[in-house]
Amino acid sequence: MSVLRRRAGLLRPAPIGIVIRVAYLLLLTIVCTRFAEAAPLTPASHPAHVDPRYGCQFGYRRQGSSCIVIAVPAHAYLDSMGFDWNCERGFHRVVDQCAPIIVPTHAHLTDYGWECNRGFQQDNNSCREIVIPPHAFATYSASNSGWECERGYARTGNRCIAVEVPPHAYLRASGDAWECERGYVKDHRACLQLHPPVHSHIDDSGHDWECNRGYRQTGSSCHAIQIPAHAYAQWDPPGRGWQCERGYAALGNSCVAVIVPPHAFLSDSGHSWECERGFHPAKDSCVPITLPRNAHLDSTGNAWECNWGFEKRDGRCLT
Repeated sequence: MSVLRRRAGLLRPAPIGIVIRVAYLLLLTIVCTRFAEAAPLTPASHPAHVDPRYGCQFGYRRQGSSCIVIAVPAHAYLDSMGFDWNCERGFHRVVDQCAPIIVPTHAHLTDYGWECNRGFQQDNNSCREIVIPPHAFATYSASNSGWECERGYARTGNRCIAVEVPPHAYLRASGDAWECERGYVKDHRACLQLHPPVHSHIDDSGHDWECNRGYRQTGSSCHAIQIPAHAYAQWDPPGRGWQCERGYAALGNSCVAVIVPPHAFLSDSGHSWECERGFHPAKDSCVPITLPRNAHLDSTGNAWECNWGFEKRDGRCLT
């Protein structure tokens, strides 16, 4: 009886975790073996470090017909392409090494080297202090000698002079000049009030005037424009000051009706006519277009052009 129990114990099933682990290792062995037999050796996996797309693998560069590893010195790193190296911040390239950047007093590191602090200006390999006049402040810009005047002051040589704003004027957004209010015009150091004549108004600039629509300037006054029948006033200083209604065209100082011939229509301007598609203008009429062989109407619809592969010669389309 004890023998049977011992034999029964030998036949007890193994734990499920061990079975899964053994099965996984067997499957992994089969897959790797088949992949190694089927997959050819690619250039990227070749000891020559050749990449079929980019020439050399990342971190290698071409030398003759092979790729050699890029020697990256201390305080450097490979660039994004992997074909060269760049020095770390605070170092600069000297032949095949990265040497530390010597930052002078009153300066700071930048992405490309160093630059002087605000209030200082580069002088060869050092930074000298800038002499800032009263009512000015230091800037980082190397232009304007490294300083600018405060708002309300204007630069004159190496000084900042207060801007004197006259009555009916205001300081510009730049802060170094003034401008007259709307309705006033600049006259040396003062702002004089505008006096627009009758039938006029202040223009968009705010510092001059112009005649109302339907009036024309004559000297310093505005006179009414004579508008013919079938016309309306139009603000047009260099023109005649009026425009014909739609369906009429200007003829001298009057508006005459536009006569639209058959197979035509009034144009977008309303002062002329255009032929319908398939017709072309001939004096005061629209005549049908006769298409030669191997031709079609062009994009305007009022002329023809040859089909692709044919050339227009003597009113025909020939090969």
